Amino acid sequence: MTSAPNLVTSQKQNLEMLIRVRASNKTKLATDAELGRTYVDDFLKKAKKPMPIEPARKLARTHRISLVYLMEIAPLPSDPAEILPFEGDDEANETEAAAPSPNAEMAGRVKFSRDLVHIYGEAAGGPDGRFRMNGKELESHLRPPSLADVRDGYGVFVRGTSMLDRYEDGDTVYVAPHRPFRTGHYVVAQIRIDEDDVPSGYVKRFVSQSKKELVLEQLNPAPGEDRIMRFPGDRVVSVHKIVGSKSD
Repeated sequence: MTSAPNLVTSQKQNLEMLIRVRASNKTKLATDAELGRTYVDDFLKKAKKPMPIEPARKLARTHRISLVYLMEIAPLPSDPAEILPFEGDDEANETEAAAPSPNAEMAGRVKFSRDLVHIYGEAAGGPDGRFRMNGKELESHLRPPSLADVRDGYGVFVRGTSMLDRYEDGDTVYVAPHRPFRTGHYVVAQIRIDEDDVPSGYVKRFVSQSKKELVLEQLNPAPGEDRIMRFPGDRVVSVHKIVGSKSD
């Protein structure tokens, strides 16, 4: 788990590198992103806590860098050609984090406990490891360290063998619905397969997301199934980052 001081240091180093890469200055970096003119300068000089998501998103989008450089410990390259760009999936991810998602709405009917995490889904899975995210609580577990102080954290059971060797059938994965994610991270995606049906849940590896489509990867597809899965963007309800797991 990333410690706050290390993330603050990384954010400061990447802001300083961004100034050099974009041949800019602290004031222009801030004002171009519609932040206060001293925001970047104040952060570099005084910050002891990580930058909040919203100003980080504004800076990343305005200056065309992936949000990963400001929300995780990932050094910003000095060569502009090597910098990952800000993409639609970055913005979509933060939209999910900023607004109440169907997962939070589903869980809102349950009173969250600081000591328990609620496990949702259904007892049996379908093709591709699919399960129905129908809001039914199957059981509760003691809150694991990976969900300590995580707002609206929840869990789901893995169904099937499509994610071997990462997750086995019956494993529990723990989810932080407001935490940013990127390519290669494991996620729980809610997809409305049928327009009037409850969403289906998928435990997969995230590849990319745009307004047009969500792309996921399964590690051990069954015969006749594709490793890469594509879903229309308008059928995607939410994509939430997996932060831990437990095998029985």
